[in-house]
Amino acid sequence: CFEAAGKSATTQRQMALPILTAAAVAITECVEKYDVPLVVVTENTRGRSDDQCDQNYCWTNVSTAVPSLPAGTPHLTFETDIDQLCKNETTRGVITIGAPASLQPGIDQFYTNSLKMQRSCDLFSRMLVRRGGIKVNATHVYGVECVFLGDSSSQLQVANATSRLVHSEAGGMSSADFLLGPYGSGLTTYASKQAVLDSKLMIAPASSDHAVYSSAAALAQENGLGLRVFGMLPGSENWARRGFEAVLKAAEDCDTGCDAGGECDCQKECVRRAGVASCLGALRVGYVEEEDTFPRAVCGSAQREWGDAKVRILTAPADAAGTGVVANATVPKWSSVSGDEYRREMRSALEHLLDEGATVVLVCSYEAGGIVAVEELERLGLEEEEKDYSPLATILTTTMLNDEYVDRMMRGWWQGEYALQAVPWDASMTSEVGAFSGWDSAKYKDEYLRAFDLPNQTYPAKVEWVGAGTFAALCTLGDAIERAGSLETAAVASALRSTSLVEFFTSNISFNADGQMEEMDFPVVQYPPGAAAAGQADYEVVFDAKERENVSFPTPTWKLRRCLNEGNCSGGNGKCRFDGGCDCHPGFSGGLCQDATSPTSSNRGVVTLIAALASGLIALCLCGGLCYLRLRRRRRHLKGIIRDAERDFARWEPPAGPRKGSLHRSVTLALMSRSKRGTPPWELAKAHEARVISAMGLPDGRYHVFLSHVWSSGQDQAKALKGQLQRYVQNISPFLDVDNLDDTARLEEHVGNSEAVIVLLTGSTAVADGAPASDYMRSRNCLRELRAAVERKRPLILLLETDPSHGGVPLDVHRAECPDELREYVFAAPLVTWHRLRPF
Repeated sequence: CFEAAGKSATTQRQMALPILTAAAVAITECVEKYDVPLVVVTENTRGRSDDQCDQNYCWTNVSTAVPSLPAGTPHLTFETDIDQLCKNETTRGVITIGAPASLQPGIDQFYTNSLKMQRSCDLFSRMLVRRGGIKVNATHVYGVECVFLGDSSSQLQVANATSRLVHSEAGGMSSADFLLGPYGSGLTTYASKQAVLDSKLMIAPASSDHAVYSSAAALAQENGLGLRVFGMLPGSENWARRGFEAVLKAAEDCDTGCDAGGECDCQKECVRRAGVASCLGALRVGYVEEEDTFPRAVCGSAQREWGDAKVRILTAPADAAGTGVVANATVPKWSSVSGDEYRREMRSALEHLLDEGATVVLVCSYEAGGIVAVEELERLGLEEEEKDYSPLATILTTTMLNDEYVDRMMRGWWQGEYALQAVPWDASMTSEVGAFSGWDSAKYKDEYLRAFDLPNQTYPAKVEWVGAGTFAALCTLGDAIERAGSLETAAVASALRSTSLVEFFTSNISFNADGQMEEMDFPVVQYPPGAAAAGQADYEVVFDAKERENVSFPTPTWKLRRCLNEGNCSGGNGKCRFDGGCDCHPGFSGGLCQDATSPTSSNRGVVTLIAALASGLIALCLCGGLCYLRLRRRRRHLKGIIRDAERDFARWEPPAGPRKGSLHRSVTLALMSRSKRGTPPWELAKAHEARVISAMGLPDGRYHVFLSHVWSSGQDQAKALKGQLQRYVQNISPFLDVDNLDDTARLEEHVGNSEAVIVLLTGSTAVADGAPASDYMRSRNCLRELRAAVERKRPLILLLETDPSHGGVPLDVHRAECPDELREYVFAAPLVTWHRLRPF
């Protein structure tokens, strides 16, 4: 245009400058109007060490435009059905809760845990419909909208995602009223700082590092604000301390029991492997620390927590328990290196613990690191003949409830048994009814599974502490909003500071001066021996505040565990030793007891054999004559038994045609159950035609008989018994836990849905003194089943194992160890003995 007007270049520049300057000022004013505070996170490549850097990252805050996220960053929204919420109310609304989350399956490290948080937020929004919403000043009723924005499980992205959840006016995604923290202390560290700079209230359900809350509180104070970040978990030290307490208590119980009754197997194992006189004295701690926020927080106080645990849990003098922490090692952050490099670093760290004599291994890591640690411990225990590293106990953090760990257990991963892990909450524990939700733990579990346990899901619904903590966090926020009577951030934050709330997650939700949960008693869980073989991956709470103490300790050597789980002694031809070798039963030989012993060929042996055969033949003839006389008398009795069975239990159906040459004994089991002495199998051979028993039909979910047994010594009998029942009784529906149990919390329900209960009585004999014990009566779950049967008046049939090598102990042993309140009912039941002879 200037050229067209014939102006010179100098004139053009003079006229253009004011226009460009004015435009620049206008643009600057426009941008500044929408600038927002932002936490900028960068990798700590220079090794800085100050209050704005840890080993991996540094941060600073700037004023800038709303940050961008990578193209294709996912987001999700769950919202209360407002149309169903208090239909008669005219003042309804929606509270927006923003949450940075890991939303990319197979890519984001924390996807499965974020999925549990998303599902619980969805469940919370549904619960509000039945509750009547969140009520503010009795005039407004609110539902919630949970908006999740992808954080890629990355400290470099989580602050950006948090900012975009707040600033819709500046191009962000939403205008969140409140924020829900991401999974893990590492991500929450920077998301919480962003919440403070935006003066938004954040409640974090899955972060336990003290530094997250103290640094957020300090930043808020610098900016003239009150607390803005609150957390639902107490300090990270609980993950280590509770595991230490479980190990210390198990070791002390072993020593105490042995002192009272002589040397026993558990103490003998401690002495053999550690070279000291007691299990407590054998405990020497070594830990492996992953270079990330949460793992550092857990292991950083290991020495102090070991000392505190000794004071809290032991009745013996504290100095009786080993020498404390004797070794430590570090491995890189899981996501910072390749899988092979991480595995090499983990093996090197564990070898260092071995060299320093650690007998208790604490692995401070996120999910994947714990699995690698178990795998490398196994390799050390099996591959290194001169080392054979098998710790007495292994403690993991945030690993055993992870989807991959659970899936491995369901596929028979016996290596995952015996490890211990503290968890903030477990659905099997009794709880109080929540003051805000109106739910207890069982109700939360039922509602969660009803909503999300759908067929053919890639990620099945699992009821765990991450989801429960998220639900409880939202209940806590809802309670604070109602008490504040406002959605204003400062008012709700003030209400949270004075919170003292009962919810199913914990009986006292309250916060300290930094906004972190005051205290919780973490239960400790363990997959017991045999859990993987059952294919159900049901871990047990083995140590909790209610004095539940059932820790399997010490962990057997890796070689013994492999022998026991992989049938190395030819499937029962021998007994596994601690070194993985086999002690063969009579009649078998070879390294794996695979060879049947051949008879001698000496003349003396032949003569002895002939004499024995002649004597046996004479005795057989005499017995045959006596049996013939007896059989004639019993034939009439046998017909009466069959007649009673037809009338009382089932119908007897003759086969369609004769079965020539068959010695079919389809009535053996029924006859044995009606006769204490049983029916000689050769008598059944006289039947001209076989008979088949058919059980009456039952509706789905009900069973003819519940097979109650203890895994350690009765599992093979129970499975064989179920097979025999199904072979000889048409349409019968027996309940066996490995086939029918989906949740140990439903044991009592399944007993109530069964017509009768077969109690398989098995036990064991101490190696040292030969004292027999009832494994069945010492099993917590077996006693739960037995009590349920007694309370519901279910008929009992006692089945007594008779072979000492397979769990046979005298009936009086079972009777003596039976709880007093159950003994009369239980041992009034009919008794059948379990024989391993072929005719039976």
